Amino acid sequence: IEHVDLAAAVSRALARNPTAAVAALEVERAEALVRQARAASFPTVTAAGTLTQLDAPRERPGLVVAPAQSPSANVQVTVPLIVPARWAQWAHAGENVDVARASAADVRRLLALSTARAYLAIVAQQRIAQINERARDTARSHAEFAHTRFAGGVGNRIDEVRAGQELATT
Repeated sequence: IEHVDLAAAVSRALARNPTAAVAALEVERAEALVRQARAASFPTVTAAGTLTQLDAPRERPGLVVAPAQSPSANVQVTVPLIVPARWAQWAHAGENVDVARASAADVRRLLALSTARAYLAIVAQQRIAQINERARDTARSHAEFAHTRFAGGVGNRIDEVRAGQELATT
């Protein structure tokens, strides 16, 4: 049997418990949602390009109306200056991170508390078993002592019987 101290038992429980792992992942998820909400408040750059390829240029006498290749491109930059709705979403997502962290801390605290209670219950049961063994040994010694006294003519039968009953009860 591997003997583990209280600190090691609590750390193992925190490392291996699926509820604690889920709580940690929920914190990461909430942080990702903050980044997603914050992204809507940043400038956006959009670029597009097209190339039209014809089999031959379109011409009129002395004038090219449409060349064989005609490229075009555009770039659009959008800068949100005042976007209170996005700012509110960003703030709300940040509050959700705080809630997820508090929930994860609560899960870890409850898990540590449950582990410590179980550990202390085991220690208490071991102590009770040791106490019972010591009581049995003491009762056995008392019964032997009472028998020896009675056999030697110093004690009486009542003490021997009571010591025997105490040993049987223990």
